[in-house]
Amino acid sequence: MSRSLTAGIFYPSDPQELKELLTSSFLTYTEQLSLPGAIMIPHAAYEYVLPLYEEAFSPYIQSEPERIILLAPLHAEILKEDSPKTIFIPSYASMSTPLGELTIDQDLCEQLDGVHQLIGYGDHYFDEETSIELALPPIQHLFGDTPIIPILTGEISAKTSSVLSSIITPLVDGKTLIIISMNQCGWERRELIAPLQSNLRGALEDMTPEKRPHLIQMYRDKQITSCGTTLLDALHRSGLYTDHWHLSQTHIPDSDRLVDDTRTTAFASGYLPLELPHES
Repeated sequence: MSRSLTAGIFYPSDPQELKELLTSSFLTYTEQLSLPGAIMIPHAAYEYVLPLYEEAFSPYIQSEPERIILLAPLHAEILKEDSPKTIFIPSYASMSTPLGELTIDQDLCEQLDGVHQLIGYGDHYFDEETSIELALPPIQHLFGDTPIIPILTGEISAKTSSVLSSIITPLVDGKTLIIISMNQCGWERRELIAPLQSNLRGALEDMTPEKRPHLIQMYRDKQITSCGTTLLDALHRSGLYTDHWHLSQTHIPDSDRLVDDTRTTAFASGYLPLELPHES
């Protein structure tokens, strides 16, 4: 079992306070969409991102997913002893938040372990990765006991994207929700935020089944710096992509809590209807 490390720092540690906060945050629904679908949420203190969570989750709040695939970037360096792995799954049976335990689909994780040389267990990475942990309380609040499949990727590359796509595509059926935990860009100088987030937004809004911007190359060329680049690229490779992302307004947090007020990041959320290949 993985325990919460950021409760009381990024969100309330008191179960009742957290429940009340989440209940008050998910009050408005947009057009209700059927599954499968994908949503994008940022990872940061809830004071910054809860309204963005509401925008992303709202089209699927009334859905009843049978599985949730939670994709997130690994911000720590991959240890030499784990090479050549770049995609990690947990061996835990559950993950813990102040609201209780979330069930992990252990059978599926066992099937994924070792299916490719880039994939393997990495509990030590999950122990300290906030990009996963911050997504858990809203999932728990909205979808209860739905089993999750948390997956961390530790490399932004076409190879990792291709392998990730090959493992998530067969998992997506008519009852699957994909959640991508990512920020619009890295911690950058303020004058770079607008062009970086504009480049990424433009690429996502232009995506179609026939047109896939080269996100990995854009990252290499420093046109984008999003930690979710591999995750987005893998989703488009899946063949489930039938629309463009519907994105929120970009939010740039106040700098008073940052160590260096010349640097910041950008948050946005979004949702993407998916369609099974045989239904295309």
